Amino acid sequence: MKLGLSRDEVRIVPYTHEWEVEFEQVKQSILGQMDGEELQVEHIGSTAIRGIKAKPVIDLLMGVDNLDDVEPYIFNGLKKAGFLRLRVERPGEIVFALFADPDYKIKTHYLHLTEYDRPLWRNLIFFRDYLNENKNARDQYGAIKNDYVSECTTGIEAYTEAKTAFVKSIYQLRPGAGKVNKPFGVYGVNVENGKILVIRKNRGPYQNRFDLPGGSLEEGEALTKALHREIAEETGLSVLSANQIGTSDFLLPSHWQEFDWIHHIAVFYEISTGGDLVAPEIFEGQDSEGVVWMALEDLTIENASPLVCKACKWIQTGIFESEREEYLGWRVKENE
Repeated sequence: MKLGLSRDEVRIVPYTHEWEVEFEQVKQSILGQMDGEELQVEHIGSTAIRGIKAKPVIDLLMGVDNLDDVEPYIFNGLKKAGFLRLRVERPGEIVFALFADPDYKIKTHYLHLTEYDRPLWRNLIFFRDYLNENKNARDQYGAIKNDYVSECTTGIEAYTEAKTAFVKSIYQLRPGAGKVNKPFGVYGVNVENGKILVIRKNRGPYQNRFDLPGGSLEEGEALTKALHREIAEETGLSVLSANQIGTSDFLLPSHWQEFDWIHHIAVFYEISTGGDLVAPEIFEGQDSEGVVWMALEDLTIENASPLVCKACKWIQTGIFESEREEYLGWRVKENE
């Protein structure tokens, strides 16, 4: 097995099982430089698709939590494993390469650093798996490659462009591709003595963060009726008064396979309440595990939902902005 292509060279060779063996060896070499941290590393690209011709270059996919805040040990570990960062700029990824020569002209491996289990990650894994499972799609892809190399042996950008329409058509077959979950709910902003009433989420995108009490409407339910019901279920309190502050929406990536995005639409109410705080009612669908009064200064985007942060800003400034807020780097906090 001989790996490597020079700059702008286009050449495809028959599939060999040795590519899988090479991937595993390089993967272990990389992980051995990662200070014992467990990282997701996958074999992608045509060398990961059995029976299809491919460029003799191994593509690896590595997942991180946040591409804008990659831990230094990852960059250092990749460098120790021989991977150098390229100047290539692609949305949602950082690209590295392993070279076969001291002049850095022949690349044998690419490593694509991207955010784990986000749309790009899901697309790349789905493409590999789908073609491995579907001979017709595999044959179509192979024919596109063969048609190009039968006429050209250079022009890597043109070669990639020739495959783009087919690749995107496969991405669209992925369950949840581009789909948006659109939860709609009503939420109460209750302030007493400089503190705001919040609940602790136990699941969903705001898991292990503080959120406003409230939630979605039942079928045919009026906004204020839903607000009264949700506040009672999650806090035990009765709503004495409710004045609508405004409506806003939040866009964040989904961490559930059936959707790529969450577009959360929220109606905010300033409320006053009576009664005593009690533990939330336990029933299927309950996502609150407790209620507490919190000082405004103790709440940040690190420990609270975007709804809480917007409410705190309104309390402090008297200004409520209805423009959509986007949290494209949103992280679901895992159980500690």
